[in-house]
Amino acid sequence: MQHFYGLEDVSLKGAWLSIGSFDGVHLGHQQIIKKITAGAHAENAPAVVLTFYPHPDVVLHGPRQSFYLTDPEEKAQLLGGLGIDAVITHPFSHQIADVEARDFITNLFEHVSFTQLLVGYDFALGHNREGDRSLLWQMGQVMGFGVQVIEAHTADDEIVSSTRIRN
Repeated sequence: MQHFYGLEDVSLKGAWLSIGSFDGVHLGHQQIIKKITAGAHAENAPAVVLTFYPHPDVVLHGPRQSFYLTDPEEKAQLLGGLGIDAVITHPFSHQIADVEARDFITNLFEHVSFTQLLVGYDFALGHNREGDRSLLWQMGQVMGFGVQVIEAHTADDEIVSSTRIRN
């Protein structure tokens, strides 16, 4: 498994990609990981995860004690253990938060030429979270990648989430 700390040195072709925090790599995350690794490896393509550090919530709303469930190294090891071929830990800042979703995805596509993008049910990125599933589908049609939205994983009639685990 390769671990990159930004996009500068990344050049991957035909990848299946997922973007998210993946903090804790909990059962909900594992659902996404199973789909991305199965699909990518069936096509002989790399399974790639892009995550952010520091966590966007910490940058935008301030640090909190005991917020992180895993650090970037531990997270990458867990993801690699589940079959992910490359993890990109992208630095997150207020400047990144202000980037328009279209610009972020276009830049990402230049470094990771992905054919499939898998995201969670509540995924959004970019300035004002404008990069929702609708925008991603539109971009996918133009740029030539598919978008798969993975529905929430529940346990005890509650959605499994990093927030729930922290609480």
